[in-house]
Amino acid sequence: MGNRVTALTQVVTGSEQREASGDAVSRFGLDTGSQGSSLTSHCSRFPSPFQMESACVTIHEALKTVIDSQTHYRLREAQDRARAEDLSTRVSCWSVGEVIALLVVSFSQVLLLKAFFTEKRTSPQALHS
Repeated sequence: MGNRVTALTQVVTGSEQREASGDAVSRFGLDTGSQGSSLTSHCSRFPSPFQMESACVTIHEALKTVIDSQTHYRLREAQDRARAEDLSTRVSCWSVGEVIALLVVSFSQVLLLKAFFTEKRTSPQALHS
């Protein structure tokens, strides 16, 4: 009997939590054909638990690489931000110093020009001599 059903399987995957929430996944396989077409040939189409574990490990390693890269970029960003804030503080201090120097120079120039244009009064005895 070449067309007889050789295997009917139901594979339910997921944990009890998934089954309780209604997220259980069912797979039905129906093999017809010769006696040589058994359940093992049917299951070879689906990944074995070891293949799934290795895929999970590969994904985990890739995610660790991404997390390491993000940590590196965050560290560089923090260092650059600290450098920028330090530079901003130094520029602000330098600007305040320049403003003070500008005010001192301006005040001294005003006093100097005022001294040029003020008339010195001489004493009355110096005029008669």
